[in-house]
Amino acid sequence: MKTVSTVGIELAKNSFSVYGVDAKGKPALSRTLSRTGVVRFFANLPSSGLFVRI
Repeated sequence: MKTVSTVGIELAKNSFSVYGVDAKGKPALSRTLSRTGVVRFFANLPSSGLFVRI
């Protein structure tokens, strides 16, 4: 996985869309995760900025 400097997450009832960009603003990741997958994903992600969209 590329180095992610900022992560955005879109919240929903059963799934979550996670998007990340690198320091230059280029897309670095895009995933759809389950509730348990979100916890595992963020537990393994190095520190970065986070934006939430509800």
